[in-house]
Amino acid sequence: MIEGQRGRRLPNVALALALVVMLFQVFQPATPVAAAEVTIHATLFDASDEFSPSPNVVFISDQVGYAFFVDDVADNVAYKKTADGGASWGSAVALSGDMGTDKNWANLAVWYDQWTPGDSGTKIHIAAAEVATDDIWYNWLDTNGDTMRLDSIEVFLQTTYTVASDGGPSITKSTDGYLFVIGFGDGTGYIYKSTNSGDNWTDTAITTDEIDDADNAVLLPLSGGDVLLIRFDWTADYVYSKVYDEATDGWDTGWTTIAYWVHIGACLTPYGATLNKSTGDIYLAGNTKADDTTGILKAYKYSAGSWSTVGTIVSAGTEIFQVTLAIDENTGDLYAAYTKKVASNQMSVHYKKSIDGGATWGTESPQINTSNLKYKYIRTNFMSSERIYTVWYDDGNNYLLGDTIADITPPVGQTWYLSGGGGYVMYKGDTSKTAGTVTVTDDGSEIWLADEAATIDVGFPANTWTGHITFDVGSLDTTVRVYVGKWDGSVFTPSAADEYADVSGSSDFSFSASSFTVPETKWLAFKIEDYTDGDSASAVVSVRRFISQF
Repeated sequence: MIEGQRGRRLPNVALALALVVMLFQVFQPATPVAAAEVTIHATLFDASDEFSPSPNVVFISDQVGYAFFVDDVADNVAYKKTADGGASWGSAVALSGDMGTDKNWANLAVWYDQWTPGDSGTKIHIAAAEVATDDIWYNWLDTNGDTMRLDSIEVFLQTTYTVASDGGPSITKSTDGYLFVIGFGDGTGYIYKSTNSGDNWTDTAITTDEIDDADNAVLLPLSGGDVLLIRFDWTADYVYSKVYDEATDGWDTGWTTIAYWVHIGACLTPYGATLNKSTGDIYLAGNTKADDTTGILKAYKYSAGSWSTVGTIVSAGTEIFQVTLAIDENTGDLYAAYTKKVASNQMSVHYKKSIDGGATWGTESPQINTSNLKYKYIRTNFMSSERIYTVWYDDGNNYLLGDTIADITPPVGQTWYLSGGGGYVMYKGDTSKTAGTVTVTDDGSEIWLADEAATIDVGFPANTWTGHITFDVGSLDTTVRVYVGKWDGSVFTPSAADEYADVSGSSDFSFSASSFTVPETKWLAFKIEDYTDGDSASAVVSVRRFISQF
């Protein structure tokens, strides 16, 4: 007899069926490689100044991403590119024109074309603030060839921009294809608009005496070419919103109150937002009082023109600094990433996931950072259908650090070998394990698990699974059913109850499986079932190889 993976001991049987099973998977990867903190850039100009509720990271696919920052070596705005899902990053590349020169840059924000509903463009739009001439600048990077503008454009000129106290810029692109940038300085904030791809900019004439330069804000697209402004008012301790109406070419006359948050000097930006492109809903996460045990991380939703508080991400009792959001474009699942104080000037980085639009949130992740250092600010790649990535700033060392928090569509081409020797386990790329023999009782089943639990949520897109089963020549019963799914430690859940292949005799099989996710700490699993056939026979099954091919 062979010891089962979950402690079961299976009986010897007189009537037995021998199977050799070779499984081939199409378009489906296996459980992920363990995620790990990565140093994206080790020479930021000043990490404490690069705060913003807007993103600075874009992933255009599962493997290819861009991170933007202010570089201390050349004192310019630069980016790095990854081609392996954020596990490593290339050399710093300066932006073109003035943004690639030393102008005492402070902070920046980005917007990717495809974050705008209905947009299939390939450009990343960048807005940045500097203190040499105290202006706000614009440039773009086309990810189709990594080309840039020949020059950078001044969005608008100011007299005074104060580092570490004035809000950082934000940029978005409307569904009509127009660019909007907000910048702070001169005691207020201005929002400019470009209708010709950033070549020229005009003032949208928002009422500036209602905005203080210490405020910070984020711009997001709405339907019909409208734009939503979310602003944290440091003077009033309220977070507000206002809509730009493209039809009237102007802003609402009044502000809509979203929530009351207490500002503190130690954390200038305690919030972040994201957008569900399918529904048009906007989600906001904020800390009601950063760096204080009375602070609560709350989730808010803007839908059909009104705001609602949808849930609590983290209750009071923990000192947390910034929280921000990202969304899985496939499912609408939300990820809230945040920095949590564990001691003086020591923070850890965590995240939670919501599968119901922010109403409830799962268990807090283990810390994803390596060492607890002075991390106050955190950003994400805003949205993706393939990978959710977060970055955080090490104030003490001026590092930009990062890690994957959800590999929604993992890398391809992994080979798994199913073993029956010492347990029913699938080993990735390891051919040394014994194939062995396992016993399946009449109308029973056996399950093979990946050799390691998922270290992050792993999504499997809908696709067709194919393979081949060979029955032993002496088999008295030659009918089985096969599934793919997940194992939570006690229960196997198939991709869906009606998604399987019935195999009768030695033959190929295929079946369509809908998308499913293997949650963090759970296992990818494969199941063979001797389903009800009325023969009262048990089976001895020999299994070997499970290959994912693309």
